[in-house]
Amino acid sequence: MIFNSVAYVIFLPLVVTTYYFLSQKWRQYLLLSASLFFYSFWSLHRGGSWPQRLRNLFITDGLLLITIVVDFSVARWLAREERNSRRRWILAISSPLIEIDPRAPGESDPGEDHRS
Repeated sequence: MIFNSVAYVIFLPLVVTTYYFLSQKWRQYLLLSASLFFYSFWSLHRGGSWPQRLRNLFITDGLLLITIVVDFSVARWLAREERNSRRRWILAISSPLIEIDPRAPGESDPGEDHRS
């Protein structure tokens, strides 16, 4: 989804309006699900067959969920550590290193169809 697309113009007001009508408890779940939807929306519009699009969607959402869990866990561990401890420094460095994509820039996903 691109910020200047019609889909985004519909998506943003819908999420913001829903956010203000929900109780404080449910707002975080709305934002999480809206973020996952927003960042994985491109998978459905990349082209290719529907099975390929769904595969891309599950891969994208899976990677996003892994990133969310890793970052959340590291943040909780950092909050428990002493301010200037070496372990805190190692935890702070580990999160971005886990999430680095080892592929070269511009390299495509394995199994991606390049004929289109």
